Amino acid sequence: MIENTPILPTNSPYLGDPLLTRYHSSQLDLDVFGTSVTRNTIPVQMSFSRNVLLILFGQVLTTLVFTVSLQYIQLTWDWLQISILTWWIPIIPCVLAAILILWQLWALYFQLVNLARIILLTIFSCLSSFIIGEIVVTFCYADGLLVMNLVISGIVAFYCYTFQQKFKFSGPSPWFCGMAAICLNASWLRILFELDALEILTPIGLAGVICTYILLDLYYIMDNTSAEDVILANTCLYADILYPMRCLHNLCELSDNLNMLDILYPGPPN
Repeated sequence: MIENTPILPTNSPYLGDPLLTRYHSSQLDLDVFGTSVTRNTIPVQMSFSRNVLLILFGQVLTTLVFTVSLQYIQLTWDWLQISILTWWIPIIPCVLAAILILWQLWALYFQLVNLARIILLTIFSCLSSFIIGEIVVTFCYADGLLVMNLVISGIVAFYCYTFQQKFKFSGPSPWFCGMAAICLNASWLRILFELDALEILTPIGLAGVICTYILLDLYYIMDNTSAEDVILANTCLYADILYPMRCLHNLCELSDNLNMLDILYPGPPN
């Protein structure tokens, strides 16, 4: 009975065969605007990831500064507390302007000069920081600050990972570094915010989800943009989360390269 049981191949000759490789749908015109980041050398990949993460770090830090500033400006704080609907007055035009600028950056990126890209990204970063900061001040100031600090620690860990040249910026290694930084940072933030061990779990989980999204989406972006398109990569991080179907598409594309089950591959030729 045991002798007749077929043994599944663990080293199929078809693995890695270019004739059987499924290319992503977005790779059909991969070289129209340049070679993707993942097809470059490791130093180029690390430099690209480092620049994207540095911009993202600045955006999250700006959001943190906006949040603290709105909290400690007494006039703004009193004005926000007059009515539950009062804070919608500046939020609505800022949201519309931020969406319009994001669409301009994402859809018309290759038609804009570099200076225009930088200006639009700066304006969008300020608007998004103000929007998030005002929402956090109005509804969840302490928890919002805690999550922002944890997210910053995760981004810093990703950033530090890019300084090594031995391993690519892919796989679970950067994720483990980010999660470790979040947990270590949470140990003293728990004391600072006077939280017990159970209360800190929710901010850790939320920060972990945000950092995981950043990392996975950055993996996909590296596979579909050139090394010079740092601003486009940062824009895609926001566009993907605002467009859930695109985010789901990116996740499906990433899962195509996961060779987890040998049974999915044919055996050796007879």
